Amino acid sequence: MKEYFIIVSPPEQIQKSINFYKDLYKRNFGDATFLKSKGHISLNKFEMLEEREIFLKRDLNLYFNSFKSFEVQINSFNRFEGSNTLYMQVSKDQLINLSRHLVTVLRSQVKLNAKHAKMISAPHLTIAKLNSLNDLNRSWNLFKDEKFEDTFLVNRLVVLKRPAKSLHKWQLAFEVCFKETPRFSPPIHST
Repeated sequence: MKEYFIIVSPPEQIQKSINFYKDLYKRNFGDATFLKSKGHISLNKFEMLEEREIFLKRDLNLYFNSFKSFEVQINSFNRFEGSNTLYMQVSKDQLINLSRHLVTVLRSQVKLNAKHAKMISAPHLTIAKLNSLNDLNRSWNLFKDEKFEDTFLVNRLVVLKRPAKSLHKWQLAFEVCFKETPRFSPPIHST
């Protein structure tokens, strides 16, 4: 049995910016969960027999190879107080639409049940998950006035895997590229 994780992985220029802010957090507040993880937008996580991976790949490719690429805007920072998470805000509508389509494929073709094929409601890029609300509030005092804006193209899904119920590092299973690519706007940076 394997655990699969489907994500949007921003390009290297965005990864560098995410890492800058993760380092800023670490320099000011010390260690926290997810500081070492590569920046990504989580879409779905589920367990499945590895033998079914070939069908997952086939079904995702059949569906998403004609999917239109789209731009995602990053617009500063925010926090989830319920989970003590500091994150970069991203434009939601098209990511939620992508999630809706992904859930359709996972439920109808891959035959995952509703418990394992869930829609995302708050797409984001995590900076750090903190131990307490107090830690979150302390870090929020630094990040709330920090300005960062950028745009990146979402033109593929990244599917990762690892042994189920383990803490092994995620390994690339495969990628699914979208067919159509719109014109890309230049990034906007401000600090």
